[in-house]
Amino acid sequence: MAQVPARPLTTLLVGAAVLLVGYLVKYRGWTSLIAGVAPLDAETPLPVFVSYVGNVTLVAGGFVVCVGLAQALGVLSLVPGWLRGALFVAVVVLVAPRLSVRATEV
Repeated sequence: MAQVPARPLTTLLVGAAVLLVGYLVKYRGWTSLIAGVAPLDAETPLPVFVSYVGNVTLVAGGFVVCVGLAQALGVLSLVPGWLRGALFVAVVVLVAPRLSVRATEV
């Protein structure tokens, strides 16, 4: 499993980079950042797929930024390592499908 970087600044920068990629894909339509990824089926329009990928990336980036903030405040040391990964999976699995419903309303 991935480890949290030792310095909070590094974690915040990684989260900010992931957020930037999500923003560029979702709101600016930079589909070249997800090149080689085909839509889920042939009938899924590209804007819906781009919105879905952008939403998932934004959720993941937001979580990493929150982990960096928790690390900077010293709260992250209170959370066991196995629970950090479980929290990340829970955030992406529970939040991303809800956002995908909004993506289909584009």
